[in-house]
Amino acid sequence: MIYSIISFITDTVVSPFVSTSYQNIFICSLPFTYYLIKRKTIFFIITLIYGIIFDFLYSDIFLLNTYYFLLFGYFIHISGNYNSLKTITLSIIGTIMYDVYICFILIFTNYSVFKINHLYYKIEHSLIINLIYIIISVIILSRLLTPKTKKKRRKRA
Repeated sequence: MIYSIISFITDTVVSPFVSTSYQNIFICSLPFTYYLIKRKTIFFIITLIYGIIFDFLYSDIFLLNTYYFLLFGYFIHISGNYNSLKTITLSIIGTIMYDVYICFILIFTNYSVFKINHLYYKIEHSLIINLIYIIISVIILSRLLTPKTKKKRRKRA
């Protein structure tokens, strides 16, 4: 729960400075959040709440992010057991699919004209920021979640 709040705050703080990072930092943190939360119903409730919050903060289209967050959360849920490489891969896939999803919604609703070059540019730049965040997350979470082994003291005879 704390990790998802930190990701949400990080996304909110970073987004004014890097215009391509909207929602992507939180999206790439969803696989990590899924494996950190024991009760999966709480994960889906958190995902729903953050999707609604992001819709109000960043989107003109109501429930656009909520639907994607829940869809991606379900995709994470059916992907199987925890694995570091799988979590990183899901984070990258989620980031790319979000940009593609937004592009298709904007084209389908005639809200904006999008060219494939713009989509490629957006994916490329959002992946750079998100890969940095994913690497930092992996390092921090692996250190926090790895059990510390106690060194055995040798008894002096």
